[in-house]
Parts: sequence; C-alpha cells; structure tokens
Amino acid sequence: MDKWIPVKERLPKEEMMADKYHEVQVLVCMDDEFITTACYTEEGFELWAESGEVIAWMPLPTPYKGDKYTTADNIRSMTDEQLAEFLKSYPGFNHLSYKEVLNWLKIEDGGGC
Repeated sequence: MDKWIPVKERLPKEEMMADKYHEVQVLVCMDDEFITTACYTEEGFELWAESGEVIAWMPLPTPYKGDKYTTADNIRSMTDEQLAEFLKSYPGFNHLSYKEVLNWLKIEDGGGC
C-alpha cells in the first residue's frame, strides 16, 4: 500500500497532469483524522464533505482483480523504493547503486512525453 504524502511536501499535480481531464481521484486525510476520497484538479482538492483541512493524500489503491494482475499493474503499485530495487536487477540499471536508481526516479522530467 502507498504511504501518506503530506501536502506540505507534494500535491498530486503530476498525477493530475497525466490524466487527459487534468483531474485525479485520491485518498485524503484531514486534520481531524477523517479519511475520504477527493478529486484533485487545477483548482485544488474538491471535497464532498466539510471536515477540516487536507493534510495528506495518497493514490487510490489498485482495484481488486483477483489473480489477474499484470506486471504493469504490479509496477504501478510500487513505491519509489520498491521500484528502485526492482530496476537495479535489469540491464541498464544493474551497474548503478540502489541510491543512484532511487535518485534517478525522483528527478522531475519537466512533464514532456
């Protein structure tokens, strides 16, 4: 499962921009510990309930598919740390240290294709 991301550290802007409608559904944690889903758009979090201030968020979990998960599904559900460990074993990455791969994953790409 993904970890909570404090809004002071990062907002789900990358995920929003990847969507053709520029919105993304996420889980949010409010300052009163209420947890709910919200839509994040260019205007910010759209909440259906007034329950306080959003202090953290995380991507929605991958929908349940029984035993029909693909390799791509598994990769999409990995944390940066898990993906760095996974990539280290592949040609093109195996000469790098775990820390170098993790740092590479965290480089902002500028949003281009």
